[in-house]
Amino acid sequence: MLFQSIWNLFRIYETENWKQTEASVYSIRIKKDEKARDDNFYPVIEYDYKINGVYYSGDRLTLRNTTGHRNEWWAMNEAESHLKKGDSSKVLIYYDPENPGSSTIVRGDKNSEYGLLFYGIFFIILGLSVNKKFIISKIKRLREKS
Repeated sequence: MLFQSIWNLFRIYETENWKQTEASVYSIRIKKDEKARDDNFYPVIEYDYKINGVYYSGDRLTLRNTTGHRNEWWAMNEAESHLKKGDSSKVLIYYDPENPGSSTIVRGDKNSEYGLLFYGIFFIILGLSVNKKFIISKIKRLREKS
């Protein structure tokens, strides 16, 4: 969890310099995660965009894996919330100017990553403190036996 949140924060900060452009949506669908124990549905928005005369395609909603929705309606609602108001055939995306083929609709949510980072650090400190108490009690027992 800790390393994943550090990696995600790195990727999010990396996208701060990504440029925004308009893309044409050619497909909106809902994908069901077949591997999940419960029903999880994810929105998939496929789009094309043009940078410096070259066409690219993308379908990445976020830089990191999103949480699935319990039903298809909520997943479709999320997909539609990203479409351009008044023109559902368009979506604003962010692309890497150094690698224009890399794009995403949502750059990232630093706040949620900071939360994961906090929990990771918290559990490391908790584990170390429990381990420290265990080691100290072992040392005391060994000294008492001597």
